[in-house]
Amino acid sequence: MVEEIYDDVVSFELNINVKAEKDSLTQTVISLRANFTAEAETFLSPIRNLIEERDQLRDHTSTVTDINVKAEKDSLTETLLSHIRNLTEERDQLRNQTPTGTVTWLTHGSSFYYRLERTKNWNESRQECQKKGGDLLIINSKEEQEFINNQSINAWIGLTDKEKEGEWKWVDGSALTTGYWRSGEPNNANGVEHCAVFLVFPPALNSWNDINCMQPSDCICESTKPPS
Repeated sequence: MVEEIYDDVVSFELNINVKAEKDSLTQTVISLRANFTAEAETFLSPIRNLIEERDQLRDHTSTVTDINVKAEKDSLTETLLSHIRNLTEERDQLRNQTPTGTVTWLTHGSSFYYRLERTKNWNESRQECQKKGGDLLIINSKEEQEFINNQSINAWIGLTDKEKEGEWKWVDGSALTTGYWRSGEPNNANGVEHCAVFLVFPPALNSWNDINCMQPSDCICESTKPPS
């Protein structure tokens, strides 16, 4: 009986010791885990900060890059437009300058006009215009009439009724539909006036006159390209 009691006491003490050790180990594990978590947090926090900084730098770099690309694009576009403007100005200056010699030319719409100051008759003047790739002036509109009238030029134009008196035709064979004759003209004075000449009477719109085709006069040539 005594031995049984002894065994029970020993067993009870062992159980108490095991439980105490288990509790102690559990506490140690909890403590280690807490320490590990704290140390891990200490270690990971700078890493997280670096990642955040990296992402911020990426976003900033991307924004700066976009801004720089747009600025360069705008700069190149403005440079290109500036060159185009300069070329356009040079082209217009070349178109409207007066070359050396007897040819003075200018532009209106899609046509080039130039004056030959050579005082030839109507046929000779037309031949001179044709040599330069054009022909005597054909006036197709009120705007064109006003434009030529503003140039203060007395000269042959490409209009004649040599084929049949009173049937005025342009040098391209088309019939005259709208004329800008001076008052009382054309009158075919002495029966020999079969060619039209442009006389300057600004600001009057009507400035044509019929005269003898053999009379000398300057002429106005018209072409789709600059005179050679």
